[in-house]
Amino acid sequence: YLDFFAATLLPLATLVLATAALGDEIEDRTLQYLALKPIGRFRIVLQKFLAILIVAVPIVWAGIALTWAIASFGYYDGMRDLLLPALLSSLIAILGFGALFLLLSLVIQRALIVGVFYVFIWESALTRYLPGIRSISIRHYTQSLFVRLVDDRRFAIPQVSAQSTVIITTIAIVAISLLLATWRLRRMSLE
Repeated sequence: YLDFFAATLLPLATLVLATAALGDEIEDRTLQYLALKPIGRFRIVLQKFLAILIVAVPIVWAGIALTWAIASFGYYDGMRDLLLPALLSSLIAILGFGALFLLLSLVIQRALIVGVFYVFIWESALTRYLPGIRSISIRHYTQSLFVRLVDDRRFAIPQVSAQSTVIITTIAIVAISLLLATWRLRRMSLE
């Protein structure tokens, strides 16, 4: 979970969903019709963000639960305490990555390509080898929450963040990303 799923699969799955939420509407030039409706820009951004969560959370949680069920078959005692931490830490990742990639889709035309580079270079490669970067990585907060909730010495990462830090940082990432996305949507030329 820590090295492969939290570092690569989870951000990539969220990237695909989040960049498509508004990115497809921009590319298909249908965002202008959505913007003509008498609803606020923040509401549009918030509804797209909630749509990302509604789609991503069940898919990711089903994948985690299935993987856990297969891995714990015949070894339930050693695995029973891992499911809930994996589900909760993946929720943190979906919230953070979803908001960040939704913003990215409004700022950059090829957000999916830039997002793939971000996931592989920043979240996977650089955070592994440069200790200072870990503290500004969503992956690190996802892994920190998992390690804190499991509370087992077999699962360790360097510089584990406190649960309160993880929650506050995730809320800040989501709030800032959604506010910047709203600001960007207000300033966009939708012609």
